[in-house]
Amino acid sequence: MGAKIMRMLPLSNSDDVAWVSDAAYELCRVFTWRLKMSGGIAYVVTSLHAPGDNRHVIVIRLHRLIMLCFDAAFDVHHIDHNILNCEDDNLEIQDALSHRREHCYGRQ
Repeated sequence: MGAKIMRMLPLSNSDDVAWVSDAAYELCRVFTWRLKMSGGIAYVVTSLHAPGDNRHVIVIRLHRLIMLCFDAAFDVHHIDHNILNCEDDNLEIQDALSHRREHCYGRQ
């Protein structure tokens, strides 16, 4: 078994980089990625204009693109809790309620 290859995706608004697997890199490298705060949490995102409509922008989160998970009933969980580590073996799809429980457990 060969060594796992990780690839870096630069972030346009940060000195940080996001990490993806070699296989996901080809899909992701064509987009410009940035950090965006949402609900007090930073996400790695890109923005696309809706086809034929420059007024509406679609924001895509890197971890959702890698897992091809766009259904709001599900969340993509970073196993190591590092939002910059978007390697597919660090991501898992969870139902939204379970994911919220995992992150909110013990909070008052």
